[in-house]
Formats: sequence, structure tokens, C-alpha cells
Amino acid sequence: NNPAFLPDLASSLNNLGASYAHLGGRQKAQAPTEEALKIYRQLAKSNPAYLPDLAASLKNLGNLRSNPTRRKGTLEPMVKIRSELAKNNPAYRVDFSISFNNLGASNTESSSLQANQVILDEEALRISRERAISNPAFMPDLANSLSNFGVTLSELGQRERALESDKEALNIRRKLAKTNPAFLAVLADSLNNLGVSLSDLRRHREALAPTEEALMIRRKLANNDPAYLPNVALALNNLGYLQLQLGQPEIARDAYEEALTLYRPLAASNRAVQEGLQRTQNNLDELNRKEGIRTGVKRELSAADRSYLPQGDPLTPVKRAVVLLLPTFSGKSSGAGLSGTGFVVRRQGDRAWITTALHVVRDLESKALATKVEAELFTGPLPPGLVAPRVEVMLSPDQALRTSGDEPILLEVRGLPPDIQPLPLATTPAQGVLMVVGHPSKSGPWTVVSYPLLKTTDEALLLDGGLDPGASGSPVLSASRQVVGVVYDSPEVSPSRPIPQVWAFPVKALKGKITP
Repeated sequence: NNPAFLPDLASSLNNLGASYAHLGGRQKAQAPTEEALKIYRQLAKSNPAYLPDLAASLKNLGNLRSNPTRRKGTLEPMVKIRSELAKNNPAYRVDFSISFNNLGASNTESSSLQANQVILDEEALRISRERAISNPAFMPDLANSLSNFGVTLSELGQRERALESDKEALNIRRKLAKTNPAFLAVLADSLNNLGVSLSDLRRHREALAPTEEALMIRRKLANNDPAYLPNVALALNNLGYLQLQLGQPEIARDAYEEALTLYRPLAASNRAVQEGLQRTQNNLDELNRKEGIRTGVKRELSAADRSYLPQGDPLTPVKRAVVLLLPTFSGKSSGAGLSGTGFVVRRQGDRAWITTALHVVRDLESKALATKVEAELFTGPLPPGLVAPRVEVMLSPDQALRTSGDEPILLEVRGLPPDIQPLPLATTPAQGVLMVVGHPSKSGPWTVVSYPLLKTTDEALLLDGGLDPGASGSPVLSASRQVVGVVYDSPEVSPSRPIPQVWAFPVKALKGKITP
């Protein structure tokens, strides 16, 4: 009855499409998403203010399309729109960068796209410089453009150029913060970024000063506003990792422990803080393990030693095939990442292949892959002084990974003990009560939980219940202990999703990746 409500209708249609997509119903998601796109096209013809919504709607539809040609045909106009928006307004640069990542899955000329991204960043930087020269009020925008350019260069491996961009952004923000305390937070971010860039270049001693200054500023901010306490904890975590690289394990331990005391009271109701808490705890655990082995206080059990395995437990062969994955990252998430789960799906002599979810070994913020991944083996309870054996794993070299989203992936490993055998893959549909074996953070390693199956779609299994982080990559097993799925998420309960659920890739998504 009133065309003024068309934008609200389009927004609701997009939300409905997103809900269907989250539940694995990509086919159902397409109709409302296409209707939303049609409305935004109509609105953008008469009002350019709707161009960002049109671009977002194109992106949503493109990500739903499984046919690469159709997906590319939808995403290319999105990139064009966002390119024009970014030329006139550097604030749209992030959307444009994300657009390239989405298009990259459908376009083989990724190097050309990356080159275009650098060109656009340079253009945004040029515009910001011109504005800042004529009007100092645009100096914050110039600092943002420099920082963004540094991120792009770093992602392309041009770390020395990225460092120069980071330093210029830092100098601007330092001047701004001298006259306006409101810029202290972004100054701390700039200092932290500089420390990370130097650390990535293995210039750890140079990285110490900006990292410590970032921590000092964040402490001052937190004194006036407790909302900055997670930032203080993050800065302590970064400092701990840096001190460890400088051969100062005791100083690193103090930093990690202080970070944990700040994180713990804040973690109950905040998932982002929970992840920060878990990363820091993992860093501390890794430090204690390595220092214990180095000093002789601890000893790593031989991978072939089966003397501590539980006797008479019918699930022992399953647990032996399930591993605890421990990724290590560089960049802003330097150090131990969130732990995850994997399980053996194929074996050929000394070589074996483990599957997990892609996000276990990819940093969600930077999209960078882990620099190292270790798999810890099931042993059963160990006496004090003994720690479980580990083997290093690597991404299977012949697989192409998605540039966005999640999927099952393969990790390759050598030297697994001969008793560790692949879990069989189901040939019949999932049904009834299913079993998950994994490492949820609160329940601990090799937890076994049963879940009724709620629903099956072409792209997901939905299980009735919840799981904590750490269980991603766990096998979902039938009553006959055959793999019917791979866990990839357990969303937080919310008003729009009041029932706790576990989401898993169906086994068919895995079968296509395992080559005989």
C-alpha cells in the first residue's frame, strides 16, 4: 500500500534468505534473495543511495549460486558497483576488498584481482592525501587509508612496503592523539599493528617497544572505561608471544596469566572474549609444555606406546582415529589459535589423511592459514610428567580451498602408529540418535556426546543440542560408528534461534575430497 516500505521489505527478504542459507537450505534461500535484489535494482535506479544495498544483495545471491558461471555473472556487477563507490569514498574500501575475495572463488585470474585491489587502495590513498592537505580534518581518513593499504600489502607478502605504510599511519595518529584523547584507542591499534608487522619480519626486538606502548595506552583507557579490558588482555597476549620469541618464557608466562585474570570474569556472556580467553590459555599451555620438555620436567610419550590406552573400552579405536588439532598463526592472531578436532579418513602405508573444517586452520579475521598445525593423539590418562604425543600435519597439496565460507578439508600426516585406522564413511542416510567425538573447550578432549538428528538437507545435518568451540571438525557417527557428517558450527542461542543446535557437513561433502 505504501512504496516507502519497499526498503524494509527488501531487507526482510534478505534476512529470510540468510536464515534459509544458515540452515543449509540454499535452494529455498534463492527466491527471497532474488526478490530482494529485484527491489533494490528498482530503488537504485531512482536513488543512488541504494547502490550499497544493491551491491550487498548481488553478493548474497552470488554466494548462493553453485554454478560458477552464474555466480561470477552475479558477483562481477557487485564488484563494479563497489569499485565506483570506493573511488569516491574510501570508507567503502573494505566492502570492495571483500568483494574481490568473493569473486576470487569464481575467477581464475586472482593475481589480476589482487593487482586491481592494490591500484584501488593507492587511488583511495591519493584521494585521502589530497583531502588532508587542503583540510586537516581529513587526517584521520588518511591514517585509515594508510592502515588499509598496509593490510593489503601484507596480504600480498609485501611486508616491507606494508611496514612503511603502518609507520606513516602511526605518526599521523600519534599527532592526533596529542591534541585529542579520542584518538588514543586508534593510536594503540596502530602501535599494535606495527608490532605485529615487525614480528612477522622476525624483527622481534624492534617489535617490543610499540607492543609495550600499545599495552600502556590500553591500560590507561581501561582505567576510565572497563570496556577496554579485553583490549588490555589482547595486548598482554601479544606481549607474551613476543617475549617468548625473545627467549623470555617467565616474562611471557606472567603476561599470559595476567591476560587470563582479565578475560575470565568477562567471558561468561561474550563469545569473542571466550575465544580470546581460549587462545591465551592455549598459549600458556603450549609454553608450559615446551618448557617442561626442555627442562626435563616433562617427557613426551612415544606415539607407538599403547600402554596407557583404556582397556575394554569399545570406543578406543574411534578415539585413536580422532585427533586434537593445535594450529599456530602469525599476524594479529600470533601464537596458538583455537584448538579443533580432526579424524583419519584415509591411510596408505605411512601416509594418512585427516579431515577437519577449514576454519580450524584459517584465521577468521585475516583469512590467513595457520603457519603450523600439530595433531595430538589419544592415549588415555597419563601420569604426571608425561605428555601426549603429537605429529605435525600439513594441508594436502592437491586441494583447492574456498576463498570464503567453510568446507571440509584434508590434512596430510606421516608416521601415525599402525593401530590408528580410518573411520568408515556411511553409505546410508543419517537417522536417529548420532554420536559426536571431539574436543569442546568446556568438556575437554575426546568428549563423547549423543544428539538426536533434527533435520537433514543437501548441505547440512542439524543436531538437537549445543557444543562449545573446539568441537569443529568432529566426526558425527551413526549407531554403527560410520561417519555421517563433520561438525562445523554450533551457533549461540538467540531470540531468532532459541534452540541449541549443532551443524555438520553431510558425509557426501567429504567423499568428493578423498581421492583413492
